[in-house]
Amino acid sequence: MIILAILIIGASSYFDLPRELNPEITLPFGNVMTIYSGAAPDEIETLITDKIEGKLEDLEDVKDLTSYSSFGVSSVWIEFEQGVDVDEKIEEMRDKLSGIEAELPEDAETPLISNIKTNNAPIMIVNISGDRSLVDLTDIAEKIQDRLEREQSVLEALVIGGMEREIKAVIDPQKLAIYGLSLDEIKAAINASNVNFPGGDVVLDNKNYNIRTVGELETIEQLENVVIRYQDSGPLYLKDVSTIEDSFKDTESLSRLSINIAKDDAYMQQSISISVKKKEEADIIETSGIGS
Repeated sequence: MIILAILIIGASSYFDLPRELNPEITLPFGNVMTIYSGAAPDEIETLITDKIEGKLEDLEDVKDLTSYSSFGVSSVWIEFEQGVDVDEKIEEMRDKLSGIEAELPEDAETPLISNIKTNNAPIMIVNISGDRSLVDLTDIAEKIQDRLEREQSVLEALVIGGMEREIKAVIDPQKLAIYGLSLDEIKAAINASNVNFPGGDVVLDNKNYNIRTVGELETIEQLENVVIRYQDSGPLYLKDVSTIEDSFKDTESLSRLSINIAKDDAYMQQSISISVKKKEEADIIETSGIGS
């Protein structure tokens, strides 16, 4: 009878348990975000991120430590070992950083310390590092990003710390003055040469053909030969008033990964990170298992 009573009470309790399609789960992560408006990534890293990392590096039960320094924002992530009390660890982080404001720039905001829950934050952060150039790592990260964003359950996959290619036209102000040009004229000429537009339909031998004019610039040579204007001496090209450089955009974010954090030879290595968010209706277990 006692066993039967236990079974009945257990079954009743089971069916009375609240059920949710996507229950809120506190993940074993802690985050410190600090805003310092107007500061470049290198300044953020030196003036804020490094100091926060120094305060947190002796925390116990830390599995991984990753930091990101971008324009005006420092973000330090700590992944704790499974099974720890995350709320207790967040309080320890607050204790460690209680006096750090005096060491930060006066205009920097107070560091915001928080944990993350499955319903309002990235469900995972993928770190990519190795004996490759940052350009190669970025290329690998973008391929992974494309693969992730094709999944129906993924809302967003954001690459952090990568290098984005940029073709720059460095204008010579003296030549602008010689030719009587303005930057608006140059911009308009580039925009006019860098478009694809439909040209209509043509019927030939009872077949319908779509005509499309392709004018999108794809190479440096094409950009150099954009005609700014026609003069008596002939066309004036963009290369006549500027130098075209194949380079990269200014760094907007930095990502670093801790290596051998539990050993004496621990160090930080530059990396590329991918922050993955799931759609609201998606299952976190299935989404986090993509590609495994």
